[in-house]
Amino acid sequence: MVIVCPTTISDGVDVAIRAGAPPPDSPFLIARKLATVERVLCAAPPFTAKLGRTLSIEALATLPCIVQGTMPAHWTFDTNAGPKVISVRGRVCTNNVFAIREAAISGLGVARLPLWIVDEDLRKKRLVRILPDAPMPKIEVHGMFHRGSKGSAAIRAALDFLHTELPRRTKMERV
Repeated sequence: MVIVCPTTISDGVDVAIRAGAPPPDSPFLIARKLATVERVLCAAPPFTAKLGRTLSIEALATLPCIVQGTMPAHWTFDTNAGPKVISVRGRVCTNNVFAIREAAISGLGVARLPLWIVDEDLRKKRLVRILPDAPMPKIEVHGMFHRGSKGSAAIRAALDFLHTELPRRTKMERV
């Protein structure tokens, strides 16, 4: 079984998928990096039309943002001078990236999302990219399994499949 929601090994899960910061070292779990994901800032065209000005990273602190996790959120950008962190707030705060996407399409603010989730929306102009020249750190995707399973053939096959197919079927990059 491969599961992509919060769970624990005690739930009988063979492989868990974790996207975000690298998993912490654990005496119980082994993590295999599967892919990296580009994040983008985006908003609905009517929202961006109301801005009427050139945006900057600093301006995000004054705009309504759609936040994943808790507020205030801290969004990091990779600049020539090194990492730049901006504190943002907004009308919507959730842990569900698909709810963030829907809120952005509805015009509720600026969203920070993995490119693979909004790629079609960007192509179909339901969303437009904000600050495309201000890259953010990429998200790492790991497959995790219990050290006690010793990486069985089934687990290795599942992770090999995900390592190949995640980048092929999404905007994730092969590692």
